[in-house]
Amino acid sequence: MNRILKVIIWTVTVPIGLFILFIIYSVIVEFRPEPKMKIDEYSHLIYPNHDDKAESVLPDTLKIMTWNIGYAGLGDNMDYFYDGGKQVRDSRERTLHNLNDIISVLKSENADVYFLQEVDMKAKRSYYINQIDTLCRHFPDYHVYYARNYKSWFVPIPVREPIGQVDGGLVIMAKYHPDLATRFQYPSRFPFPMSLFNLKRCLLALKYNLPGGKMLMLGNTHCTAFDSGDMRKKETGFLKDFLYGFNDDGGEFIVGGDWNQYPPEYIPSEEELENEFFRPEKLDEKGMHRIARIACDYSNHTARFNDFVYSESSTETLLDFFVVSNAFTPLSVETKDLKFHSSDHNPVVLRVALK
Repeated sequence: MNRILKVIIWTVTVPIGLFILFIIYSVIVEFRPEPKMKIDEYSHLIYPNHDDKAESVLPDTLKIMTWNIGYAGLGDNMDYFYDGGKQVRDSRERTLHNLNDIISVLKSENADVYFLQEVDMKAKRSYYINQIDTLCRHFPDYHVYYARNYKSWFVPIPVREPIGQVDGGLVIMAKYHPDLATRFQYPSRFPFPMSLFNLKRCLLALKYNLPGGKMLMLGNTHCTAFDSGDMRKKETGFLKDFLYGFNDDGGEFIVGGDWNQYPPEYIPSEEELENEFFRPEKLDEKGMHRIARIACDYSNHTARFNDFVYSESSTETLLDFFVVSNAFTPLSVETKDLKFHSSDHNPVVLRVALK
């Protein structure tokens, strides 16, 4: 009887002890970004002699592309367990194929600036391919900046096939060298212990000094998708306050990315709003019109739901667009309809005149 009791005790206490050690270690190594962090140019690691002064003067017009590339692992053949699907990651071969296709699209656009979201540096889900290194080597004339927003030594879900290690975030590639690059931490946060294994959302911003004492800020954002409360509202509120303050100090701005919110003039379908896994919210632009306008292609969807492999009947929505300072004139904004071949988002291209 004593032997059976010992087996029962060991069977119960060992897993509990291991779980406690797992949580303790996760707390010790948790990614804790500062509210404001200066970002160094990543491309200098690949090209140490990269000329900082080259292409430092901005042109009269800018072409900017924003694209959530889905770490090259969410192509049209994928559903995703977190969105109600079954798969956790794609094959290595298809991931490499997607990444090459993404690079080809980027090159074909020849934009002045690229805002990219969900770019992996070192992650199991993308087979530990350093996608930022890959981008630097394919775009040697661009200044590349990287800001982490997802770093975890081991994401334990799903139990049958854990996501594992993740190190990914936002990338800006620009032809024109900025005066400053900064990562601004958003105030949103998942509750403990989810916060140990989840994203720390942020804004990656490049600042340029303009003639006449003015400043230009180019910002790349990726807001919360799976909200645990009012996280998206906190992020949008933080960003509005930040933009108001920057504008009051003589700064103009262009912010783009994956907002995981739809613009005010967009009318979502019932399928979009009734999805039990992901529900897009309306962007709260209250008061923003005084300093900015939304530049969006309302004629095309920019993202698909990942509950099923992509087909013509898949649920699609509009989450990717720009917020542009009133001092600038958007000349055009166009969503590239790529049928979600290599990512669950389509890229959006903005042409803007810097008056």
